[in-house]
Amino acid sequence: MYMTNASRPLSEFMYRSLFGTMNSEQFQQFINKFEDLQEEIQLPLIDMIGINHKLEYIDFLKMHMKSSSEELRIRSLKSLNALSFPLRVEELTNHLQSGIWQERMMATKLIGKTRDEKGLSLLEQSLKDSHFLVRSNAAQSMMKIPTGKEYLVHVYKTTDDKFSKDMAAEWLEKGGVTVVE
Repeated sequence: MYMTNASRPLSEFMYRSLFGTMNSEQFQQFINKFEDLQEEIQLPLIDMIGINHKLEYIDFLKMHMKSSSEELRIRSLKSLNALSFPLRVEELTNHLQSGIWQERMMATKLIGKTRDEKGLSLLEQSLKDSHFLVRSNAAQSMMKIPTGKEYLVHVYKTTDDKFSKDMAAEWLEKGGVTVVE
């Protein structure tokens, strides 16, 4: 009652701290009332699912990664990433085309966790992203996919996009791959 009816909202840190001290039953009560909560309470609740590795809420996160709220989508993707839960590439495609770079970045991270080669061409497109962290995470995720290093070498050798080439070279070097043109 105190958390939902406070005279002024608590900080995200305080909400996360309070959620972190709750037992499973108390936490579940907030999940049950999620739609009735204000977003400043919803966001740290979603964060704590990932932080505390609450695998039992994966379906809940998957549902909210489709939210109309940009921040709820990003936080749900972030928690799924923290849980190292491999989604299907198809579940992430729309997020790669988001107008929000943080959402695109989280989607690239999650594609790496799929280890599915179908994600390589999508990650190649993300190497051309306007935001550095999206490009960097796309290349890093490629390295996690079984044939990703070879694919990244191919991108390095064939792309005309300077950003893609630079990012491919950086991650190949980090992966111990020397590229000779």
